[in-house]
Amino acid sequence: MTLTQHRNFKHGESGGGDGSKMTKEYIVWRAMHQRCTDRNLASYLYYGYVGITVCPAWDSFVTFLEDMGRCPVGHTLERKNNTKPYSPENCAWTTRHEQSRNKSNNVWLEAENKRMIQQDWATELGINERTITRHLRAGESFTSIVRIFRERCRIGLYPFYLKVKTTNGG
Repeated sequence: MTLTQHRNFKHGESGGGDGSKMTKEYIVWRAMHQRCTDRNLASYLYYGYVGITVCPAWDSFVTFLEDMGRCPVGHTLERKNNTKPYSPENCAWTTRHEQSRNKSNNVWLEAENKRMIQQDWATELGINERTITRHLRAGESFTSIVRIFRERCRIGLYPFYLKVKTTNGG
């Protein structure tokens, strides 16, 4: 079934003249196709232009819905591997927070036998991401940056909210 034929298929998800609203899943399905095929959309540059496609089975909204199920509240559609197409094997419903960890422009850093994105390290250390960037650009190793900020926290200089909290409120 082509996209044009699909538009005429009655599944009750795409809204209609009766005032019903499109379902979240239908909006996501339609936007997914548009990103990959509509050259007039700005987002096409990051999807269709670079070869991201939608698997042929998902030309059918019904098949997409059967494969993915209903979208949980607060979730969006994510491609697990950003270089692969939209398909049942490569897609999942995830929160925006989870999805933000799967961006091609994330900066991954490693210290203390942990590998995390810069945003998570900044949160853990209680500092701004720009602080990490500034120290790295100054030539410091990331391991030394972590050590410095952990020591500042330990001796009470910085930041106050990372001090160990006790369960008795102290």
